[in-house]
Amino acid sequence: MGKFSGRKIPGDPATDFVTLKAEYETRTEALGSFQRLLRQTPSKHVLVFVHRFNNRFEDAVFRYAQIIHDSSATAVPVLFTWPSRGSVFAYGYDHESASYSRDALEGGLRLLAKDPEVGHPWPKPRMTAPLSSGSPIAKND
Repeated sequence: MGKFSGRKIPGDPATDFVTLKAEYETRTEALGSFQRLLRQTPSKHVLVFVHRFNNRFEDAVFRYAQIIHDSSATAVPVLFTWPSRGSVFAYGYDHESASYSRDALEGGLRLLAKDPEVGHPWPKPRMTAPLSSGSPIAKND
């Protein structure tokens, strides 16, 4: 199993989680990549990870890679991230960023829920019900 104990620069791909390549994709390209991965995944399941307070983008990427690797998940990994300062002293900033990003998260989950190829362990409306404006989760700021 890989270990996540911070990153050594440069990392060793044989023993560490490292970024070997990064590419920018447009929304259309990203959706195409998602559909390709979904077709290659027999279960048709998607595992969505949303990082918490005090986690910068790069930390969330590596943490999720660790989760996927260690769990041997047979699902298409989807990471939702929002701007974080990555500091215990920046809770207010992170809170505002997470609140501001809520609509984007809901939109992403709705997009997944509408996809006829995505397999769901529950009925699709349950995927996004916690985010509706009337839910306690949505009101819990």
